[in-house]
Amino acid sequence: MVSKLMYAEYLNRDELYSCLYDEFENCKSVKVFRTLQDYSGNYDEIYNEYAVLNLKEVEQMLADFYLDNVLLEGDKNCEHIYYVAEPVSTYLKFEALRVFVYNQIGHKVYATKTKGEQDFVVFDDTCAVVLDFTDQGALKGGFVTTNKVDVMEVLSEYDKYKVDAVDYLKAVPCETSTKNGLNKKIKELKYSLKLDK
Repeated sequence: MVSKLMYAEYLNRDELYSCLYDEFENCKSVKVFRTLQDYSGNYDEIYNEYAVLNLKEVEQMLADFYLDNVLLEGDKNCEHIYYVAEPVSTYLKFEALRVFVYNQIGHKVYATKTKGEQDFVVFDDTCAVVLDFTDQGALKGGFVTTNKVDVMEVLSEYDKYKVDAVDYLKAVPCETSTKNGLNKKIKELKYSLKLDK
């Protein structure tokens, strides 16, 4: 996909994190496509607990994730599409729990069987970021463009993956007992925060 972008600038990991943070803070709409089946190359404390089956800790950490994000993201229109291959990876089974939280925040999350070339993010249909990962799923950097033609090219890719997309949790169901415990914690948080979501 990068070869089709005319005006993209490559940013290293630190520059990219700063760009992603700034764009997310100021946007109203986010579209994310993920094609990798494992992102454990990035340090993910919650996944590390899941990998050793410390599910009560995972439950609490995801409830904290909800609390950290619900007030910040409630007014954003966020969509995610994950490419899901068979057999489903352990990482994407874990990700179902995070998707459950995303849904509680108001994000729409889908799964597709259409494999993509690279992960990417589009902010407000005006800025596209194509992410560059190692084979182990660690972020190295990425290509950023605000050129209208480039952004439309990336949006066209997104639309291609959305054609056959289904609700993520129908494709990759959550582990039931952890989901139930997490749901209870989130309901308690919603009550204490006086949220009607």
